[in-house]
Amino acid sequence: MNRRRRLLRATGGLATGLLLAGCTEDDGDGSSSPTQSAREPPDSPAPSDATGTARSTVDGLALEGPAPFVADPQFGAEVTVTNTGDRETDALAYEYDLALTTGEGGEPGDGVMVSGDGSPEIAPGESLRLTVRRPVDGDPAAVSEYDLTLTCGATNEGTYCEN
Repeated sequence: MNRRRRLLRATGGLATGLLLAGCTEDDGDGSSSPTQSAREPPDSPAPSDATGTARSTVDGLALEGPAPFVADPQFGAEVTVTNTGDRETDALAYEYDLALTTGEGGEPGDGVMVSGDGSPEIAPGESLRLTVRRPVDGDPAAVSEYDLTLTCGATNEGTYCEN
């Protein structure tokens, strides 16, 4: 219980400090109001109704269970990468492409970000949960379809790619 109190005190102090450090703008009447910082992280992920696929073109790796989400200003999918081959590999040595189809109010942005918990090394028969995100210019909820593809990419650095 004592540990929990210390954690709450530490995070409460941090949250208060962040609130106090926020930017403000003058409303013209001498008062000020908070403004959103350009450095704020994306919103918390919310499930998306977008339909799509997740597939691997790499023999030895499989993608399973895509769970699409919206985290303004990004669209993303959580996916499980499974090493179906016979060698250990680094899941981040491959390229992840996230193609998006959007309706009115959103356009796919540039770049794809990949993150995961723990080590990216996957032994044969093991799996790793990854999050793949792509920025959306406008409303990320405008994404109606997605196609997540795992490839060797231009560098061919992955264990299961021809060097």
